[in-house]
Amino acid sequence: MTVTESTAAALVEQITRLQRTIKHVTARSTAAADGVGMAHVGILFMLCSSSERRATDLADDLGIGTSALSRQISALEDRGLLSRRPDPDDGRASLLSVTASGRDLVGAVTAERTQRLKDLLTGWDEAEAEHATRTLGRLSEVFQIAQHENVRLRHDGDPGEAPASAPEAAITTA
Repeated sequence: MTVTESTAAALVEQITRLQRTIKHVTARSTAAADGVGMAHVGILFMLCSSSERRATDLADDLGIGTSALSRQISALEDRGLLSRRPDPDDGRASLLSVTASGRDLVGAVTAERTQRLKDLLTGWDEAEAEHATRTLGRLSEVFQIAQHENVRLRHDGDPGEAPASAPEAAITTA
């Protein structure tokens, strides 16, 4: 069964609205009050899911360039939220990891976001929230697969942009 053009367009609109709204709501978080931007928190979230990662791998997963990531890594390192050590397999590279302070910040932001969302969903029942969780999970999987395909294309020497048919090509961050 194929999704119609109008349904896909409506989904793009809803995703864009959700991105914009999340950006505004999270801008008032504990991390923002501490002077840590949401981009920095996103990096910490990604690093918390692994023990250590190379910056190039992290940049690919984030969909940003290594120079932009390098500036963010430096800022996180200066704040004591992230550490780096030489990669034993490649002396030119570093392995990144989240410090205890960084994990504490991620925990605080997660708790704050969880409580905020719980408060916002007072009109929902558990079944609706579980359904939304499953649906968003499936949608995230589609985007992650497309993202990894695009990363493979870049590493295989294709200098072009993501294929126009890729789902994320239709979605832009507002």
